[in-house]
Amino acid sequence: MNSADHPDAHRVWFRLICLHGRMSAAISKRLREIHLSIPQCDVLTALMDCEGISQQTLADRLHVTKGNISGLVDRLAKAGLVERRMLDGDRRTHAIYLTARGRRHPTRLRGAKPGQPYAQATRENGCAAGADERIPALDRA
Repeated sequence: MNSADHPDAHRVWFRLICLHGRMSAAISKRLREIHLSIPQCDVLTALMDCEGISQQTLADRLHVTKGNISGLVDRLAKAGLVERRMLDGDRRTHAIYLTARGRRHPTRLRGAKPGQPYAQATRENGCAAGADERIPALDRA
C-alpha cells in the first residue's frame, strides 16, 4: 500500500492544511503589529541570512518572481528597512542590503527579546504552544 492509499492520509493532509492556515493567520496578525506582511518579513529574514544578494537571487531563494521581489523591495525601501546598491558598476543590477533600521525592526515584535527573530518570538509567545511535544511525530511524518 502506498502512503496515498493509507486510510488516514486524507485526514492527516486536511489537518496539515488547517494547521498551516491557523499558523499563517497567527503570524500575519503578529506581523501586522509591526507593519509587515509575511512576504515582507520573508525578505527581511532572507537578508539577515545573506545580505547583499541580487533581486534575482532573493527571488530564487524565496521561490517567487523577480517582479514580486521588486515590489516588496520597493515597499521595504520606502519604509527605510532595506536599500539597493549598484552591483559591480552595472546600473541594471542591484544588491539588496538591510538598513540599520531594517536590522533592528524584527526586535519590535511584542514579547520579543532584543535580537530575537520574529519566528522564535512568535513560537515562544503562544503561536505554537504545546508543539514541542509533537515535533518528533511531525518529523516522522
